[in-house]
Amino acid sequence: MKKIGILMPEVKFGEEPLETDVLNGSYKDFITILQSLGAEAYLAPWQNYEKCKITKGVTFSDGWKEAHDINVDVVMDKFPFNDETNALRESMKKEVGLVNDPRLETFCKDKLNTYQTFSEFVPKTFTVNNLEEYEKSVKQITSSKVVIKPRYGLDGIDVHIIEKNEQPSSIEKDTIIMDWVDTTHGNKTLGIKGTNDVRCVVINGEIDHALCRSSEKSLITNYYQGGKMHFIDIKDVPSLVLEKVKIIDKKIEHIHPRIYCADFMIDGNGKVWLIEMNSKPGLHMFQEWVSDPKIKAKQEQFHRNVGKVLICQDTTNL
Repeated sequence: MKKIGILMPEVKFGEEPLETDVLNGSYKDFITILQSLGAEAYLAPWQNYEKCKITKGVTFSDGWKEAHDINVDVVMDKFPFNDETNALRESMKKEVGLVNDPRLETFCKDKLNTYQTFSEFVPKTFTVNNLEEYEKSVKQITSSKVVIKPRYGLDGIDVHIIEKNEQPSSIEKDTIIMDWVDTTHGNKTLGIKGTNDVRCVVINGEIDHALCRSSEKSLITNYYQGGKMHFIDIKDVPSLVLEKVKIIDKKIEHIHPRIYCADFMIDGNGKVWLIEMNSKPGLHMFQEWVSDPKIKAKQEQFHRNVGKVLICQDTTNL
């Protein structure tokens, strides 16, 4: 039986292991799915990994239970991205299987790389490290507003959208600024009002599921920053978005396996823009709505497909 280590930023012992009911519920369901596929799975803080072994973790079986000295066959990467952990990732890749491959993590995390790779359909992007560099680069922004965000950030944290003629109070090292894509007109095809984007979650070249995030009150759509979530059927994803997904996946098809998501905005002229990529799609995104049988089925499908990747680590066996 394959043993899977799911390494997290933090795991609590002696209580519910994760910080929210949504996370605890989704990982309980995910571990149960893995067990149905013939695997064992353990949550652990990334610091508890030592040469193919998790020194202390938790699993779920009629409740959360501690486990010690678990020899794992594969690691699911859910831990932070920095110089220290990146060195650990390379060791894990040699010692056990690692999902995702560190190359995909690096590719998706760097927003400047996203622009340089897909500049024909990514808004104009510049990297700046201080206010002086910002003042020079913002002159090349063509939109009325400018998007300011961390080069390696996630979850909409520290993302700001300001008027081009405004002056930010400060600029941190490794900040990017981008042209703003105006989607305040909504998306009539999908029945969405306000600022919106379309997210496609991709597993080894195939879209597993899609959703639309929106906000009528803010220019930022991220769910953690107050945006709304709308799950959509793959057949309803705009065809131009599907075309961009194919282009993106072709560029990284040499990386196996690959689980990632891509966020798109469609401007008033109908042009599709890739806003950013993420190599850690949340397993919990459906959890708040699983009382809806259709949403629950989508979550189970996603968990099962991710589980197959972890167990097989070979796209030909899915």
